[in-house]
Amino acid sequence: MKGLKGTLSDKSNELDNMQKVAYQQSSDLAALRKQLEGLTDENKQLMEQTETSVSHSISAENELE
Repeated sequence: MKGLKGTLSDKSNELDNMQKVAYQQSSDLAALRKQLEGLTDENKQLMEQTETSVSHSISAENELE
């Protein structure tokens, strides 16, 4: 009986640890999703700025000619 109680206690501790890890991973995943969203927005802005800069450069080259 004591052996079964010990095994049950071990499994209970193992489950608690697994739940803590799962919660932390879930929290990490949410943070990474938020970071990805921010980086995607930043990338979009940089692409737009690049397109504008290229357009201005082409216009300036055309004016020089």
